[in-house]
Amino acid sequence: MSMLKGREMNGNKFVVVEAENVNAIQSSSIIFIASSKIESIKEIRERFKSQSVLIITEEVKFPAGSNINIVSRNDKLAFELNETDLKAQGLKVSHQLHDLAVKVY
Repeated sequence: MSMLKGREMNGNKFVVVEAENVNAIQSSSIIFIASSKIESIKEIRERFKSQSVLIITEEVKFPAGSNINIVSRNDKLAFELNETDLKAQGLKVSHQLHDLAVKVY
């Protein structure tokens, strides 16, 4: 995630903060949950349920509560997409992103 520090997209700067626990996470648009912290996904989802927050994970099996899950396929990085959950949260998915997903739920 450090590769995003200082970068911009559509005039918005990426701010990357590594949180030691769920209570340390402030308002956010995107939250990445590392495999080592996956047990906190329910707590994170509950804490941000009233906000449109994109949850990204990196698990072998798509975890409940994740919107995008990064996986390895044929020694390359790929991702799975939970379109149903994204729509329920009011998040939109571009056709390009949808088409790049290796699996859509």
